[in-house]
Amino acid sequence: MADNHEVIVLKRRASPLTCLSSVLGHIRLHNLEDGGLRSALGAHGRVEVVLHFATCYGGDGEPFSALLGANVVGPLRVIESAVQSGVSAFINADTSLPPETNHYARAKRYFLECARQAVSGRCMRLLNMRLEHLYGPGHNNKNFISRVIHACCSNQQYMDFTHGEQVRDFIYIDDVVAAYQRVLDLLSVGRELDPEYSVGTGLALRLRQVVELIRELSRSSIELRFGAIPYREAEPMRLVANIEPLVQIGWSPTVSLEDGLARTIREEKKRWCS
Repeated sequence: MADNHEVIVLKRRASPLTCLSSVLGHIRLHNLEDGGLRSALGAHGRVEVVLHFATCYGGDGEPFSALLGANVVGPLRVIESAVQSGVSAFINADTSLPPETNHYARAKRYFLECARQAVSGRCMRLLNMRLEHLYGPGHNNKNFISRVIHACCSNQQYMDFTHGEQVRDFIYIDDVVAAYQRVLDLLSVGRELDPEYSVGTGLALRLRQVVELIRELSRSSIELRFGAIPYREAEPMRLVANIEPLVQIGWSPTVSLEDGLARTIREEKKRWCS
């Protein structure tokens, strides 16, 4: 892999590998059912850093126990194995949503609190990457941007929204990867880092603006029914990253919203609308 990192991916047997198709020949895969992280560590030698990305958003009939299993219990087992195996650092992918927003955000916050306890007094560093609204090709259809693009490019007649006045920070997947890469590079040379970074663009955009831009870029005639559904009871109305700490360590976003959406629409049209 790039920068001479050897990458081990811990996955479930049934996990789709489409998003990894371009790098399958350069990574090592290990199934969770075959012994988890401890088995993977034993098979592949010392691991320096664990990056935790697994998540469950809930909904679609998924029981609350599944949400807790994916967002709390499972990653706790991973971090405990990492501590016992002498891993140097654990990087957690977190959400910027306040914990009172929904069960998903509450579970993510609870895991972070548990993770801090798990590494307390240990030699392993815990870094928390608090992600703003991530988007890009291949994201699952529970992602807001992906759902809107799907509706627009599949000739759906209409789509219902709130009034769309929520302010959000949308960041393209390549910029998120670059942020992680910068943190990994600095970890490898022993650089002192903050325990948490907000990963976004720092730009404040109303949801309505973004949805209308998607319709324009996809050349769709879909009716956007703003105000058709109410805001969630604990809807956060403004979420924007403070990216200055990341800028100070040498990272900044490079993909504009229009460019990122255009790339995503092109790829999603191939996947859904061919």
